[in-house]
Amino acid sequence: MNDKARRVVLTRSAEGCSRWRSRIEALGHEVVSLPVIRFATLPADGLDLSKYSGVILTSPQGAKAFRAVFERAQVRVNPSIATMGKATRLALDGSGWRDTVGVEAGSGKELAVALSQRLSSPGRLLLPGAERRHVEPALTLRAAGFEVEELALYRTEPIAAADLPVNPTHEGDFLFFASPSAV
Repeated sequence: MNDKARRVVLTRSAEGCSRWRSRIEALGHEVVSLPVIRFATLPADGLDLSKYSGVILTSPQGAKAFRAVFERAQVRVNPSIATMGKATRLALDGSGWRDTVGVEAGSGKELAVALSQRLSSPGRLLLPGAERRHVEPALTLRAAGFEVEELALYRTEPIAAADLPVNPTHEGDFLFFASPSAV
C-alpha cells in the first residue's frame, strides 16, 4: 500500500462487490469483505408469464431471483425482457433469458421513459424485484397507460450481529455501503 492507501471495508457479498474490489485495489487500497446483508429468494407459485407482454428487471439481484424462480418452473413462454444496466443484463447470462428490448438507461425513470416510447401501450408488464423498492419505473409506466404488476421475488435481510466477526473494522477504515439496506 502507498502512503495514502486506506483499508476499505465492502459491506456486500464478495460477488456483489467484485467490480468495486478490483477498482479499489487498483488504486492501491486494501479491501476487506464484510457482508452485512444477504438476499432471500421469495416464492412466486402459480405465476403465469403468458399474461404479460413484457418483464422489466431493474437490478442484478432481481434478475438472479427471476432466473431462480422461473428456471424451477420450467417456463416455456418468452415475454419481451428489458433490463436496467449492464450488470442486470449480465445476471441473465446462461439462463436462456435475455434482454430483448435493448434500452440503455441509468435509472428507473429513464428506463420507464424509454420503454413507454418503445413498447406498445397499453400493455401488461411484470416488474419483479425486491420486496421494498423505489417507485420508478412503475409510476412513469402507469402514467403512460401500462398496467404494471410489481412482484416481490427477493428480500434483503441483515446478517445477524452474532454472525459477524467481532471487531471487524479498525480505526481509520473507510466503510463502503453499496446498498441502502446495508446501513
